[in-house]
Amino acid sequence: PPDFIADSAGVMVGLRLQGIMPDSALLGRYSGDQFLAVQCDAERQTVSSRVSQMARIIQADLDRPFTLGARQVRLSASMGGAVYPDDAASFEGMLQCLDAASYAAKSERRGSLLLFDAGMRERLAGRMDLEQALKGAVANDELVLHYQPVVDATSGRVRSAEALMRWQRPGIGLVMPGGFIEVAEDSGLIADFGRWAIAEACRQMAAWQREGVVLDTLNVNLSSMQLADEQIEQQVAQALADSGLQPPALTLEVTETALIGRFDESVARLRRLRAMGVRIMIDDFGTGYASLKYLKMLPIDGLKIDRLFVKD
Repeated sequence: PPDFIADSAGVMVGLRLQGIMPDSALLGRYSGDQFLAVQCDAERQTVSSRVSQMARIIQADLDRPFTLGARQVRLSASMGGAVYPDDAASFEGMLQCLDAASYAAKSERRGSLLLFDAGMRERLAGRMDLEQALKGAVANDELVLHYQPVVDATSGRVRSAEALMRWQRPGIGLVMPGGFIEVAEDSGLIADFGRWAIAEACRQMAAWQREGVVLDTLNVNLSSMQLADEQIEQQVAQALADSGLQPPALTLEVTETALIGRFDESVARLRRLRAMGVRIMIDDFGTGYASLKYLKMLPIDGLKIDRLFVKD
């Protein structure tokens, strides 16, 4: 299963790194796919070259294939580095610098190393300001949903719609998802945003029905954090009850990659949601690990194929 593969890869990477780290280094698995290495060096003027050298050793070691069952898996690592106390004077500050540097490295290209610099500090400050501004978005009624119609190509009838979140940021204007969703996910705010989106979408769909607008269903995206929330079934049930909407009129869209971390638990949760009468759809199919055999295990009503397969 994908979750077993991901966890096994993490353990094997940890063992690899443990074998190549110098005795003076401290290594830890910081999160599912993130490792943190701390190395003390009295000669601070050589730190940058030492970090670069260690990054090359790590990447060369990870280039060797891993054996997971009957398959060979190759991995790459995007690495960020920071120097204490030049970049930050506290552990929390160092973590923020490392997050900024590793994020920049991942955005640049896989397998690269970037050391924290002043430009990243400015971007980090902007990111922190954005996070602070987002914290009041739900309470201050700044989030809005726009609805993208799904049209039957044969009849031309609008069959359904997908709710897409926007942020009406004070002093800035309408912000598209690319400008805030990633920060909301990293900060954990996406759980509150998602809860609001489900409730608002149900309210709007019920209002449309009362006005005579005929749609088969309204689609709402469900983040991986929401799917992992033990309260998600109660939240959906509450939104349906408060709006008076019948469950089949709501479709929850889950990306394929959102299922990877806790596959069995996610499938069980989707089954319970579907048993309530809510429809389930997989979004971006084909961008992750899923195969048709894997697909048969999922309790779904619909499938959105990634545009990579149809754009040509």
